[in-house]
Amino acid sequence: MKPWNSGAYLKVYIYGVSGTKNRFNRKAVYIHRLVMDHHGAPETGNRKFVHHLDTDERNNDIKNLTRATLEENSNA
Repeated sequence: MKPWNSGAYLKVYIYGVSGTKNRFNRKAVYIHRLVMDHHGAPETGNRKFVHHLDTDERNNDIKNLTRATLEENSNA
């Protein structure tokens, strides 16, 4: 996989995703969300957002990521 820029965040394409509306069966996903969904805390209640503790959107190390509410993520 080769990441590409989507504004400040990095994305990758996941191929072979059924239900997509493109001919490649691919879906673009944010790397920080992939890391958090695989290694971090699950979404609970209104903590659906992934927050970068050091505010560096390219630092996708699990130690730099936490779940946050919309308000917490917006105020950081």
